[in-house]
Amino acid sequence: MRLRFNLRALLLVVLLASLLSGWFALQLADARRQARAVERLQELGGTVYYDFHHYVDDDLGGVLSGSRKPQTWRWARRWVGDDYFNRVYYVRFVEETPIPQQPGFMHFLGPVATPTPLSREADRHVALLHNLPDLHTLDLASTTVSEESIPELAKLTSLKLLWLPTDFPAEGLERLQELLPGCDVHRR
Repeated sequence: MRLRFNLRALLLVVLLASLLSGWFALQLADARRQARAVERLQELGGTVYYDFHHYVDDDLGGVLSGSRKPQTWRWARRWVGDDYFNRVYYVRFVEETPIPQQPGFMHFLGPVATPTPLSREADRHVALLHNLPDLHTLDLASTTVSEESIPELAKLTSLKLLWLPTDFPAEGLERLQELLPGCDVHRR
């Protein structure tokens, strides 16, 4: 028995392949846009955590660990990169430098936040965050961000938690809370 294809079936297969290729190209373009934003944020001294860095611990609740590595699709990550499979979860506009363990101390001293060009000129760089579509948490507490950034910050509709500097005006804080109803906005 010979398999026969008619022109209509062939056109349907080509159409489906085109749709799938187009969808993949759009996803890849989004991933590349995110990768460029992450690269620029890190060049300027920011700290970026992906969704695989966040995990739930029964004792601690939600925990971020920069040492965690993605566990899935390792072979495909070599071709298209981490940004195709993962989204940025948390961004800080300062660099986190671990404090070395001191001899004789039993406790972890934690990271120290180091000011960077990103934190000193935060208003200029907030627009980079538009390329991070699933950003959950944004920490601008150690920055010079001002009310000038409110229109740009209001576009980050996926935000669930936003930390601002203690000197951020109360009126601006209230305005941001109104513009981002699904986000907890705090000063610290």
